[in-house]
This record gives sequence, C-alpha cells and structure tokens, in this order.
Amino acid sequence: MRILIINPNSDTAMEEKILASGSRVAASGTTVHCQSVADAPPFIEDYLDELLAGPGMVNLLRRTEPEYDAFIVACHSDVNIEVLREQTDKPVVGIGDASMKLATMLGHRFSVIQTTDHSVPMKEDVVRRYGLADHCASVRSVDESSLLPMSEQIAQAARLALSNDGAETLILGCAGCAGCAGLAEKLTAELGVPVLDGVACAVKVAEAFLSCGLTTSKRRKYRPVGE
Repeated sequence: MRILIINPNSDTAMEEKILASGSRVAASGTTVHCQSVADAPPFIEDYLDELLAGPGMVNLLRRTEPEYDAFIVACHSDVNIEVLREQTDKPVVGIGDASMKLATMLGHRFSVIQTTDHSVPMKEDVVRRYGLADHCASVRSVDESSLLPMSEQIAQAARLALSNDGAETLILGCAGCAGCAGLAEKLTAELGVPVLDGVACAVKVAEAFLSCGLTTSKRRKYRPVGE
C-alpha cells in the first residue's frame, strides 16, 4: 500500500512531524509519504486559508494520483476533502473524519482539543457537518496566555474536558499536535481514557479501506459533472 498524506499548508517542518506520526503506526508493507502544498498559507486557521489552499491540493492530488493507493488530508477540519474525493475513486480520508468517528466507537461522547481559540467555531462546524453533534461533549482550546509547553497546555485542556464537559474520549484537534511526539499515547496512559491522534487514525482507516478493496463511490455525489 502507498499512502500520500497531504499537508494543506506550506509548512515543511509540520510535514516532517506529520510523516513521523503516520509512519509510526503504518503496517509493515505500507509506504507513507507526506507532501505540503507549496503555494498554500503557512497555517490553515480560517476559511480564507482553506480557500487559498484548495487549488494546490487539487493539483497535488492530480499530479500524484497514479503513484498512490489512498490519500489523507492532514488538517483536522478536513479542508477541501469533498473536492479531492471528486477527483479520484481512491480513498481520501480526513484526519478529523477518521478520529471523530472512531472516537464514537470508544466512548459515549468525545471532546476535541484545539491549539487556538479562533479555530473552535470552525471545528464545531465540522462536527455538525458530520452529524456528530450529539456525540461531542465539547471543542476546547488551550489557554493561549499560558507559557507552558504546548503539550502541557493540551493536557490541561484535556483534563477540563473530562472533569467539566463529560467527555469520555479525547481527540487532538490539529495535525500540528503530531509534533508533540507520542502525546496521544502519553495522555492515554496519564488520563485513563482513549486519546486519538487524527493522523494515526486516518492512516489505519486508509489501510482498512485498501485491505477490503473499498473505493470512493462515483454513483452520485462524487461523480464529476459530465461523466
């Protein structure tokens, strides 16, 4: 299996961290690569960033489509995932979609931990779009005034989600959290609940689709006009 993780922004440092996270969980025999979108914004934080990243994401998928068996969108808001699914019948998995739907199988309600407060409403929109509002205890941001390392800021927000919001599972709500190596595993052990890394979830979902021979349906929604 050959899987390409598309980093929708232009931050190559994040690209390396995302690749490390995906490669860590990939099965033997699975090759995982990651590519950033060179002409995209350095960080996907708002709807304009999503729009600006779109053309480069489409071009990247079209250029590499013959080389890979599946694709992953490494932004937890799954930016532009619908248009990518329209371009290929190969599986296109979003790290938000994969982690949130898997979380519903592991506990009654989940909380998503974001790294910026500005991104919370955008993530709440994604939760509603996937029909998961009844499963979502909260979308929480870290305390941006804190001087603690990001990993500890995330841990603090996670503890509040468990104690105040009724969460039973937790999701790291940014691909950049992959930079905190092993954070999901560390928090799972510390907090005693499943903590999901979206990149890892998406890799395993993509592998499952490929193992089962499943492709994106072109029956209606993802069939390009004229075909």
